[in-house]
Formats: sequence, C-alpha cells, structure tokens
Amino acid sequence: PTGVNVLAYHITIYNRWGEKVFDGQRNQPFDGTYQGRPLLEGVYVAVVEIEDVEHQHKKESRTLVLLRNK
Repeated sequence: PTGVNVLAYHITIYNRWGEKVFDGQRNQPFDGTYQGRPLLEGVYVAVVEIEDVEHQHKKESRTLVLLRNK
C-alpha cells in the first residue's frame, strides 16, 4: 500500500484453507513463495493493517489472484 498519510503497514496473506503463507511489513515484498517454494496459482486473501500519520488503524482484506508466467 502507498499513500501520503500511511505511517506503517502489515500484510498477511492466507491460502484458501486459512494457512498463513506470507507475513510482511514495509520493504518485504511478496514474491509468491512460501518456505522457499513457489505457491500454486490460485486465489489468496490479503489482510492489510494500516496505521496513518494520525495513528488511526484501519484493517482491510482483499482477494488476490496469483498467476505464473509460462
């Protein structure tokens, strides 16, 4: 996430069975791997927790589709 008022953020990504496959913060990009192995193509849920410059906290979830170049 980017924005002029974003102070900090935390992203957690889960697979369809609710298993956490990524847990990261600023400067920790999600590269589509888990425990060093490529994740399967499919739908995942990303939960983003944001803290703004006024120290307000916001939590949102979105689906993301992981596709691989072939």
